[in-house]
Amino acid sequence: MDDEQLRLRALQQLLFTSSPVATTPSGRLFDQFEAEWQFTILEILRQLRKQLSDYLPLQIEYKIARSEQSLDPSDATVEALSNEFVNQSTLEEKFHRSTSKFRKFKFALRDKKRASKIVQGFTEWNDRVQRNLELILLRVKLLGNPLGLRTLQSDDNAVVLGLSQKAGLQQILKDKDSIKDMRLPRDAIVLANEKLAHMGVAVLKSKPARKLVEYQRFAPVDGKPHKTDVESMNQLAALLKEATRAEFRAFRCAGFFEDVGHNQWGILFDIPSGVSTAGVFSLMDAYKTQKPTLGERFKLCHDLSSTLAAFHVVGWLHKSLRSDVILFFNHRTSNTTPESTKYEPSIFGFEYARPTAKITSGYYDDIPERNIYRHPLRQGKPQTTFQRIHDIYALGVLLLEIGLWTPVKALIGTSGMSLEPDAIARRLSQHAEVNLPVKVGNRFRDVTMRCLSGDFGVEEDDKDETRLQEAFSKYVVDVLGSAAANL
Repeated sequence: MDDEQLRLRALQQLLFTSSPVATTPSGRLFDQFEAEWQFTILEILRQLRKQLSDYLPLQIEYKIARSEQSLDPSDATVEALSNEFVNQSTLEEKFHRSTSKFRKFKFALRDKKRASKIVQGFTEWNDRVQRNLELILLRVKLLGNPLGLRTLQSDDNAVVLGLSQKAGLQQILKDKDSIKDMRLPRDAIVLANEKLAHMGVAVLKSKPARKLVEYQRFAPVDGKPHKTDVESMNQLAALLKEATRAEFRAFRCAGFFEDVGHNQWGILFDIPSGVSTAGVFSLMDAYKTQKPTLGERFKLCHDLSSTLAAFHVVGWLHKSLRSDVILFFNHRTSNTTPESTKYEPSIFGFEYARPTAKITSGYYDDIPERNIYRHPLRQGKPQTTFQRIHDIYALGVLLLEIGLWTPVKALIGTSGMSLEPDAIARRLSQHAEVNLPVKVGNRFRDVTMRCLSGDFGVEEDDKDETRLQEAFSKYVVDVLGSAAANL
């Protein structure tokens, strides 16, 4: 809880105190936002204040230690949410005039009887306000322009919130010439005769610690990878080296090497401290061997959707989400148990990931078992530039699988694997419409159908697709998070 209170304090200070990030006369970043965004953030922050008020009596009852970072509901930094910084009645009037589409948030959380539930809810509301803030920063061009990126990278509150790392990731995407070459010589790597799910194992001769190896195919030109493929691979490695925050659910990249004889890259990943590779399994394996509770499945879906949102906000598309590249490891730390982290996903499979600005080129596959996770326009040889909505479709397929706890290949059937892409999509939608309400309820069905159909009610958008990202956060991530928190 102390970490979450520290995050809330950093959010408030970034929004409501004078900051070099802001370009308004008041010097407050909050004043730079449109009325509807101000209203949304204040409503979520008020809910956080209520959660904090609920938590304090339990903190006393259960003798939970308070740290110096703990907030108090009567603290000026929290009390300021009501009156000190904003005239709420004026703001509400501005809000109702500014938009007819945006509906006022209505929050209804059950009274929490256990401190752990309150902490979970507090974390979810913190996540919500931060996701909204990141999209606002994109909208007002603080994320996405060189000056804004440099400012966020050096701001103490932005560091606490992870905004500095996201600014750094955007910098990698926008300036590939400044990226350090992460290629390693092939003779510096020793491959082990060991497999972990779809991954291999290797060690560097200079550093004996074991690494995971994931392979990515490339289309050779005169027996070697094309220059653009080398640049894209180096950019991907740099991104995965820097994307170390838990929200990205990715292992840190230690470099990559060329396996020219097999026309593939080998991407090396560090194995984090406290993570055991013994008994690792993929989501595809889990459908046969595991029996998670309904709450665990909802949390898994929320984890995957929030991770996708984290990648999308910095402009990076995964491009190959499917159940065999989502892995589960044993986490052994002083604060966790094997059971509590059993379904914490780690995401791999970045073999086709690229910045959104790059044009698809080079190697592609037409493997039916992979095509069924892809948007109809992206199956086989790509016919259109990859977009965020295509990643969201793949997430919809995963939600369908997890909701029914059945791999999509089994849902389609052997005969269905040879159907045309649009026919496969229709069959998946039929399964979602008919079978999900019985297994996981109507809300889960609605979220899945929205992802599969791509219908988020967005008619016009900017180049960063901030309105699509806002709708995805509201109708997918937030809904799954609320459901998971209340199961």
